[in-house]
Amino acid sequence: MKRLDFIKELKELGATFGEGSKHQKVYLNGKQSTIPRHNEIKNFTAKEIRKQLGIM
Repeated sequence: MKRLDFIKELKELGATFGEGSKHQKVYLNGKQSTIPRHNEIKNFTAKEIRKQLGIM
């Protein structure tokens, strides 16, 4: 999955973002996760991030 597509999906759900050094922090519903700065994110990684944010 493209990283920018995943970020767009999270923004539509109301997520906010913060900057880290090697990762981008994402906040949703009082929960936090990180998104790696790669062009492609593995589907498993995207699934785990969704799970950490409580949207799965």
